[in-house]
Amino acid sequence: MTLKEYLARFSGTKKAIDSAEVMIQHYEGLGARSKPYRSLSKGNYYGLSSVESVVEKIEKAKQRVLDSIELHVDSLNSISELIGKLENPEHRAIMERYYIIGQTWEKIADECFVSLRTAHYIHKKALAELEPVFAEMQVN
Repeated sequence: MTLKEYLARFSGTKKAIDSAEVMIQHYEGLGARSKPYRSLSKGNYYGLSSVESVVEKIEKAKQRVLDSIELHVDSLNSISELIGKLENPEHRAIMERYYIIGQTWEKIADECFVSLRTAHYIHKKALAELEPVFAEMQVN
């Protein structure tokens, strides 16, 4: 795997975390709308009310989302640590904005006060600087 492939693999991590947070809010909203009555219907052997049943299902779904967030955060930390090895702060800023925050090249160029072409050039130089660090990571 090349450095660029490694970084690109996790470039959507921030968006995935944001999406997971929206899912948690959605599940919490479902729980608030449950009908509070005791269900004695066939198949409900434990005598759980529909609220308890729904809350249990929501909690399981929320836990899956939280587990997913944990994996994404670990990925972000790994990428952040790698990018943090860049000596040039301008290189670091552009790499963080692209790979961690997920900004577009146009927005990066605008916020870093450089042309779009310069942003791409800095990105290319930063990748070249990180290549030996990444190769060493792969060996260990």
